Amino acid sequence: MWLDDATPIQDRIGDGYTLLRLRGTTADTGGFERALRSRGAPLAVLDIPDEAARELYQHDIILLRPDMHVVWRGNRLPDDVREIAEIATGH
Repeated sequence: MWLDDATPIQDRIGDGYTLLRLRGTTADTGGFERALRSRGAPLAVLDIPDEAARELYQHDIILLRPDMHVVWRGNRLPDDVREIAEIATGH
């Protein structure tokens, strides 16, 4: 996926878990972030306003593992963010 500034999205993704917030979502991901970090997960939050990314991935919020596989995706946060954090980190 190439972003509007001509860089591939993979170049923006770090070595740990990445929470992608697409198309300017206003969802408060703080609880999700805290749940992941409480499990020791290195986490980066990346806001990608590009419409093309949202169209490609079909969701507003995406959690990627360090190997770039999608752990979870949705248009609103899950009811139990701790459960997703535990699954994502193998606890």
